[in-house]
Amino acid sequence: MASESDRTMASEPDRTIASNAIPFVLCPQIDKEKLEVLDLWEKEEDLYEAQLQVEVDLTVGSQQRALLFLNERSNNNPVGYIFAAKPRDEDTKVVVFPILDVKAGEYLVRVQIDGAENPLEVDGDNGYVGPSVAIG
Repeated sequence: MASESDRTMASEPDRTIASNAIPFVLCPQIDKEKLEVLDLWEKEEDLYEAQLQVEVDLTVGSQQRALLFLNERSNNNPVGYIFAAKPRDEDTKVVVFPILDVKAGEYLVRVQIDGAENPLEVDGDNGYVGPSVAIG
């Protein structure tokens, strides 16, 4: 038979403490030393095709959507491009993007993994400075 103190303890609700949930976005960081243009060839009229290999600091799942954004570093009608990554069979930190019909120039590079993209480096005097890659 349960004592009176056991019955009192059983009828009291559990007391817990909880904090508010705060969402965060884990953004990839590009390893600038391992940003590499592969198989570059001039197609026609100063347009190039290549493979851009990008290594990031987190694992990219084989089913995650990966996009590459190239923005030309120019003050004279700069262009921008968006390319999807090649399919991956396994999770990896290295993602390869086929780039097509890109004009020669220097480009700021951003990688977006499922909507989260790497931040660009900023120099107070020169604006955005990297990561960057030269095409052509």
